[in-house]
Amino acid sequence: QSLTMAIAEAGPDAVTLRRESGAACEISLFGAHVRSWKLADGTEQMYVSSSAEGPPKALRGGVPLCFPQFANRGPGGKHGFARTSSKWKVLSTSTTPAPTATLELCDDDETRAVFPASFRLLYHITLSADASLTLAMQVMNKGEEPMEFTTALHTYFKVDDVTNVCVEGLESVTYEDCAVPAGADGKPVRKVEETPLVRLQGEVDRVYLATPDRLAIVDGGKRMSVLAQGFKDAVLWNIGEEKAGTLADMGAGEWRNYVCLESAAIDKPIKLAPFTSWMGGVTYACAMVAE
Repeated sequence: QSLTMAIAEAGPDAVTLRRESGAACEISLFGAHVRSWKLADGTEQMYVSSSAEGPPKALRGGVPLCFPQFANRGPGGKHGFARTSSKWKVLSTSTTPAPTATLELCDDDETRAVFPASFRLLYHITLSADASLTLAMQVMNKGEEPMEFTTALHTYFKVDDVTNVCVEGLESVTYEDCAVPAGADGKPVRKVEETPLVRLQGEVDRVYLATPDRLAIVDGGKRMSVLAQGFKDAVLWNIGEEKAGTLADMGAGEWRNYVCLESAAIDKPIKLAPFTSWMGGVTYACAMVAE
């Protein structure tokens, strides 16, 4: 494979990043949505549904950016407005030291109607190594009132068969099990993870609280490390076979082909005093290991 030039190019509706090795990433400007990440050999690391719908709906797959609210945990719309905003701007792109793009979303009348805060959200996407992708969020409170939000990078990793996948690093961590009915107090049932290798059988919908910084998805001979900073929680989700038909924008049988392992701040919302900021980041690093 001939070496190509590193690029970081903003087009009318997407940003393309590419390393000299050929490793590449595409980010849709609608929702600042990472929709593809390929290694140098061309293998796609992100699941995107074959039945995915386009704007104004969020893409089913890739990395939806949930802000300023995760799921239905708050007064706003599900997963917030950032992932379906057409108002993201490309602030900068660069190829050195690594191909990177910074996208920006600021408050306006529309956002303030549902989230009464003055904010600036910067999102940095970097092909940090030939088999690594780094995503970083920076949220600034530009207003004179405190602001509060929850957030997640709702990443859909592509896998061969989710029933053969396991997730490392969650043993002894308390989690909310959102796949079973809520408790008598109306809150998700809390449990403690007992196994060092979490397998996904049936529907799995969990918010792990105060997770270690380093987690990993093991899929046969492939190991995807997830190294987070600033995100204190992690979401593990797969719809499972039984409920898969309820997702109109997920291709038939494709529930098998993804696992969502999401770096998040959910249990304790981020609270920003006026004119302060928060940063959260995650690096995904792919390695082949002997099975």
